[in-house]
Amino acid sequence: MCMEQHNNFYYELSSERTLLCSNVHYLESGYEFDYDHGPTCSGSKTILKITFSNIPTLPPSAFIHCPRITNLYLENVHIEKIIPGAFNSVNSLNELYLSGNQLTQISDGVFNSLIKLKVLDLSRNNIQNLSVHSFTGTKNLNVLNLSSNALRTFDNNFFAHMTKIRDLDLSFNNLDKFNFTQIIDRVENLNLSNNRISNFDGCFTKLTRLDLSKNELNSLENFSCPHPSSDMVKLDLSYNFFIRPRNEGIFNIA
Repeated sequence: MCMEQHNNFYYELSSERTLLCSNVHYLESGYEFDYDHGPTCSGSKTILKITFSNIPTLPPSAFIHCPRITNLYLENVHIEKIIPGAFNSVNSLNELYLSGNQLTQISDGVFNSLIKLKVLDLSRNNIQNLSVHSFTGTKNLNVLNLSSNALRTFDNNFFAHMTKIRDLDLSFNNLDKFNFTQIIDRVENLNLSNNRISNFDGCFTKLTRLDLSKNELNSLENFSCPHPSSDMVKLDLSYNFFIRPRNEGIFNIA
C-alpha cells in the first residue's frame, strides 16, 4: 500500500514530494510503486519511504520505476542482502537510509552508481567486515553512519576515495584500533565511542569534534601529533582506563 504526500512551500524550488509505502513483503526487479512521474522542480526532494515491511533481498534494478528519487528510506524492513545493481536506476539519490536491518556485509559495487550520494546511514545492522570496494562510487559522500554494527577493523585504504567525507560515526562497534591517517585531511566530526580501542595511529588536522569515550585507552604517551587541529572544540576521552594523568597538551586545545 502506498500513499503520496505533497508539501509545497512558498518557493517552488523547495517543493517536496513523499511516497509512503507499507506492508511490502517482496521486492522484485522492477517493482511498480504507485508513483506519479510528473515533472519536478530543480532542487526539489522526491522521497520514497518503505516502512512496516519485510524485504530480505534488494534485487538488481529494484527501483527502476522511480528514477527521480532523491531520498530513499528503507529502515527496519529486514533487509539481509543487497544485490549489486539494486540502485542502478536511482542515479539522483542524495540520501540513503538503511538502518535497523539485518545486513552482515556490503558486497563490492553495491553503491557504484550513486555518484551523487551525500548521506548514507547503515547504522543498527550486523555488518562485520567491509572491503576497500564496499563504497566504490560514493566519491561525493559527506556523511557516513556505521554505528551499532560489529566492525572490528578497516583496511588502511578504506577511506581513500571518500575525499569529501566530513561526518563519520563508528560508535558502538568492536574496533580495537583506528588509523587516523585514513581521514587526516577531511573528516571534521568523528565518533568512535563505545568501541574497544586501546591505541590509535596517525594525527588529525581537521577534526573539530572527536569522541573516544568508553573505549580501552590507558595512555597517550605514544601518540604523536605535531600539527593537531587548531579548531578542535570538543574532545571526549571519558570512561577509559587512563593510569596516568592525560596530557591534553598534545592536542593543542584549551
